[in-house]
Amino acid sequence: MNKFVRVLIALVVAITPMSAVTPAQAETCQEAITLFSGTPFQQTFPRVCGEEARMALWNNSLGPYLDANSGPAAAWSIAQAAAEEARLAAEEAARVAAAAAADAANCVSAAPVFPGTKWEMTFPAVCTAIGIAGRALQIQTYSENVAVQQATEAAAAAANQPPPSNSIDCNLELWRNAAQCINQNNGTTPPPIVPPPPTFNANSQPMVNPDGTMNCAQADNAITTTCMNLFKQSANGTLDCTRGELKNLPACVNGTAPGGPNAPPPPTNVSTPTSTVPASTSTVPATTGGVVAQPSSPSSQNNSASSSTQVASEKVKQNKEDLFPDADGEEEDPAANLTITYSKSLARYIVKVDSNLAEESLVLRGVKKGAKSLKFTLTTDEDGVAGVKTKTKLSGFTLTLYFGSTKLDSVKVS
Repeated sequence: MNKFVRVLIALVVAITPMSAVTPAQAETCQEAITLFSGTPFQQTFPRVCGEEARMALWNNSLGPYLDANSGPAAAWSIAQAAAEEARLAAEEAARVAAAAAADAANCVSAAPVFPGTKWEMTFPAVCTAIGIAGRALQIQTYSENVAVQQATEAAAAAANQPPPSNSIDCNLELWRNAAQCINQNNGTTPPPIVPPPPTFNANSQPMVNPDGTMNCAQADNAITTTCMNLFKQSANGTLDCTRGELKNLPACVNGTAPGGPNAPPPPTNVSTPTSTVPASTSTVPATTGGVVAQPSSPSSQNNSASSSTQVASEKVKQNKEDLFPDADGEEEDPAANLTITYSKSLARYIVKVDSNLAEESLVLRGVKKGAKSLKFTLTTDEDGVAGVKTKTKLSGFTLTLYFGSTKLDSVKVS
């Protein structure tokens, strides 16, 4: 060894620290650890290397700190969660109170309509948004009905005929407090109240639906122009129960109409008014509960008989459906049955899959000792059936069917 090499080795040894970390020591380093981050108990422990230093960290510092502070840190987290829940509850209460205050600030005073006439009516004060919308609809409904009566009386006067008798139903909630109903018996005897039907009471229906649309199942609304037009338009077909105005009708609620689970039956035949009856007094469909006095005629009697037959038929259908048991479909896990057969006429193996997976992709894998593995990709039809014909000799192979990573079935071909 020449002198230059000896000097170079001596220099390297001189500048290399004695405490240099060996590869074996580096493998036992413990990275820095932070416990209970984001809490008052947060503590960070430094990175250490060497098995002895790592064990000392766990035994003398990290481990004891973890044991001593786990309980307090958990209690602090629970208290923080409870405080956040209380804060959210207080915010919700404040929001509800603010909404109530806003409703109170938007109160609408009582409104008299047709003052000084026999149709005088005072509608009460309301505050909430839904109440305001409902009262506006009540005033509109009442005004439409008064307009019909005024037109009827005007037509009678023009024809030099006596004014018609009171044609409104004072049992309806909308009319009970009208001056015309209160004074019809000179104020001595209140008008009789007909008990509601046992299965459906149209008078108990709200004037408006929760979405603010007119509720045509309410008896007072049923005789409005809006609802009558809806019923007439549906005379040649089924009612659209998705309409907000119609969704509370008995047939929509019970789903008893033909043509769909939520479509009510078409309304009963509407008699065409004769020349002696004003066109404004049309027959109200039986499902609405509204009543308007009509003169009797042979055609109306025939329509009534036809309506009775239709209602009886629909009632039988409804009773049958009421007997159907309630049941919820049960979800099934993916399943399949794999069959392998050999067709001598086709000189091919036939692979068939029967599954509960419609229009899905399946993978068929085949393994055999000493042979290369096989893979087939199958696609099921809408009934969950799939298959393939192959010239590949499958004898001795174990074929396993997969849906994704789920094993469905396995067959060993003999």
